[in-house]
Amino acid sequence: MHKTPKIYTMIFCLGVLVFVMIMIFVRTLSYDVLVKKFHIDHPILHVIFFDNKGLRSSERETSRRENNLGIDWKDRYPFSNMEKDDDYVLVRTLLTTINKVKTKVYEKENKLIKQINEQLPLYVAAVEQGRRYEELIGWNIINPEWEIAFLPDGYLTSALKRNNNMKEYIDSVSFLDKHTKEMGGELLFVQAPFKVCKYGDSDINNKFDFSNANADDLIAGLSKNGIRYIDLRDEARSDFGVDQYHELFFRTDHHWKPETGLWAASVIAHTLNSKYGFHIDLNLFHEEQYEIKVFQRWFLGSLGKKLTLSRVEPEDCSYMLPRFPHEIHYEIPSLGINATGTFEITYDPYQFSSIDYYEKTLYEGYNYSDNPVIRFHNNQVIDGKRILIIKDSFANVIVPFLSLGVENLCVIDTRMFTGSLLRFTDEYRPDIVLIIANPSSYERPIDWESHTSFFDFR
Repeated sequence: MHKTPKIYTMIFCLGVLVFVMIMIFVRTLSYDVLVKKFHIDHPILHVIFFDNKGLRSSERETSRRENNLGIDWKDRYPFSNMEKDDDYVLVRTLLTTINKVKTKVYEKENKLIKQINEQLPLYVAAVEQGRRYEELIGWNIINPEWEIAFLPDGYLTSALKRNNNMKEYIDSVSFLDKHTKEMGGELLFVQAPFKVCKYGDSDINNKFDFSNANADDLIAGLSKNGIRYIDLRDEARSDFGVDQYHELFFRTDHHWKPETGLWAASVIAHTLNSKYGFHIDLNLFHEEQYEIKVFQRWFLGSLGKKLTLSRVEPEDCSYMLPRFPHEIHYEIPSLGINATGTFEITYDPYQFSSIDYYEKTLYEGYNYSDNPVIRFHNNQVIDGKRILIIKDSFANVIVPFLSLGVENLCVIDTRMFTGSLLRFTDEYRPDIVLIIANPSSYERPIDWESHTSFFDFR
């Protein structure tokens, strides 16, 4: 039988597919058994992992975050409304079991995808070449699922959908405000900016991205309910203007820079002093009070990773250390961190140890990223004040600086803290609760079943 070119092509493609599958199997087995289990570092492994040096050695760097202790916060801070009714307990148990299974399936799925990507030979190079080819043929369409857009100045931004129902968010904040005041404390909402400028970016604002419209609705609702707030979008316009607005953020990431976090901490501290009886030294938040170490071309942000280095350039990032005397006690229970020292202990050294544009997420180096609970105690400030911060990832570059000005500061990320926030608050007895959130934290409805939605303050 005469074999046509089509058949030869099919045989070739099949051969390539079989080869790739064999390589994935060999690389996975080599890493899991030889490297990870027996800690073998052999020249043959260097050949097998020719394109990924991070997988070759038993000395592979690992983040502290990979050693999460898995604390059961629901057990430590149980919800008080647990009824004795057997049917209720049964339903709750079933829902909890289902959520645990869903979570495990999701984690396994993500782990499998990550593993396949790691073990697929020349995966990153193939993706980069694909992006180059798209650019070569003029197919500069960005996958709509990524929800990424180029701003005129070359900065990348994601885009948020319109949320026409802010009521549940407003009601949830109002609920926590009432509870806090019943304890004798105060509540202050801090509106963190999104990358799309409220007072500029006319080509995208309220057309492709609705972050500012959502934020405006939330702020209006909070104001109507008598809840105090700081709108950092307005503060940024006042202090930096519209032209410098994007410079507050990383070019390839949706987050803002640590220098911006220092500025935000100063704005918050000024408000705490003027309206809430705090006596924070505002000189602590002047940039000249810090040694700034710049890591050149070190960082490729979450948005840049999607486009790859074929479409965007890496950018600089910074590492800020106070020049003035200070000592803080720093605790992250879920990571087993319990240390006393200088400001440097708040940085994850893994993220700053070497450049790895695709495997590392450098923003996680600031305050060890998102954790259920983080506690600060300033050993050089005696003011008797307690601040509780409920935050999303934007606050990771704020809270370490703010901790330099108060005696006690505690941070909760309700997306990861599965226990009762009210019980935790009753125990901690804060003088003020700060909710620091950017619009991506209230783009979608609250999931009241999982206790992992940011605005679930029960």
